[in-house]
Amino acid sequence: HSVGVGYLARKWMLNLQRNQPELNITEKDCMLVQIAGLCHDLGHGPFSHVWDNILPRISNDIEWNHEDNSVKLLQQIVDANKDDINLSNEDLLIITEMIRDLPKHETEERDLQGTWTKRRFFYLIVNNFESGLDVDKLDYLRRDANYTGLGGNKYDKLLERSRVMRCDDHVERICFPIDLLFTVFDLFQTRFKMHDKIYTHKVTKAIEYMIGDLIVLVADTFTIRGAKLPEACTRPDVFVHLNDNILDLVGEHIYNLPDNNKNKTRARDLYERIRSRKGLYKDMGHSTLDMDRLKERLHLGKDKKLTEKHLNIFQRVMYEYTKESYESVEKGALANSFPQDPDDLLKVTTVTLHYGKKSKNPVDMVYFINNRNQVLKGDHEEIRMRLRSVRPEAFMETRIQVFCKIPCQIRYVLDAFRKWCEDNKQMAPVSQAVLRSPSPSPTSGNNYSYSDLHELSDIE
Repeated sequence: HSVGVGYLARKWMLNLQRNQPELNITEKDCMLVQIAGLCHDLGHGPFSHVWDNILPRISNDIEWNHEDNSVKLLQQIVDANKDDINLSNEDLLIITEMIRDLPKHETEERDLQGTWTKRRFFYLIVNNFESGLDVDKLDYLRRDANYTGLGGNKYDKLLERSRVMRCDDHVERICFPIDLLFTVFDLFQTRFKMHDKIYTHKVTKAIEYMIGDLIVLVADTFTIRGAKLPEACTRPDVFVHLNDNILDLVGEHIYNLPDNNKNKTRARDLYERIRSRKGLYKDMGHSTLDMDRLKERLHLGKDKKLTEKHLNIFQRVMYEYTKESYESVEKGALANSFPQDPDDLLKVTTVTLHYGKKSKNPVDMVYFINNRNQVLKGDHEEIRMRLRSVRPEAFMETRIQVFCKIPCQIRYVLDAFRKWCEDNKQMAPVSQAVLRSPSPSPTSGNNYSYSDLHELSDIE
């Protein structure tokens, strides 16, 4: 992917250089943008974005993101190879700003004062902070959609026919002929489809959560190059040895743990389930949330967001429903074998799908050139009219998704999820889980009121 982004970044710059010589794009300009593309994901941890979710679970003490880590690693590479890499400190700063998201107030100030070190549009080729239409998305969406059978437009014309134009706000931007409007829309729609069908596929997410649980179980004892994982992420010399083979290293570590280690049995079982792909966490389906209804039930303002604490409360409620159902059917020793910790039974999470700009239409932030050679922003009435037949009612949806961690509890957890949806006036879960025999719904009449849960007092 990084090689592809670097390749497309250079290709786009060369196309602009050839088609608009008046821009005076130099070979060095092309090189700086290409390096930004090549190095923009250097800082990803094992299993890419999965690591971003694992690290906060094993340490609350470090602030870490892969963009900052990419810059840190690039700096180390340059420092270690000064005789071979001819980049000044100013060059490195420019590349850094092409990789990172610049704060909105800073871009506005630079636009107002004209203080961009390089031409503004250079900074939007690898990481487009305005619309999200950049070579990062062009590369992975084109490849992933093609190899997963979802088709995917190749988008070459976007690079070939784009032009740099001065817009109504006197800012230079890369603009596209209006006849490529549907190609641009298709790019963002493909992003939504890929997240819906591939990136959040039930097996993908099940294994991601299992890897996360495994890393958490061994985090207190596992080291790499003498450093525990949180420390390894802050030390570039150690971090470069952290890659996807961490799973094999963890597996070896587990078998070398002393038998009296409290987590050894659970960690070994989890590792074998991941490796054999037998006994994976079972997807109980998802329900697309009516956020207004849910926030009303939670006594949340419309501008408030669901937090991890809310999910923990949802998990606890579903856990109690599951326990109720289980104990009403199973008697004796089996009833006493029910897991005592909700985390050992189920995983409750939310998945937000969107076109790239949360609830907004990302096409609204793209600029087009109409047949009269006028530059129109994507929210112009002429653009909206052209898209009226394909625009969705909403550009974002949030789903609640539940996984059962213990195979013999599947039917009880699924019942609990269905009851949670019913209690909260949400859509019934869309699930492929098959119940071999019906199980009774909780019979005690409990209908948990969120206002009675003391944890809510801690949530702002």
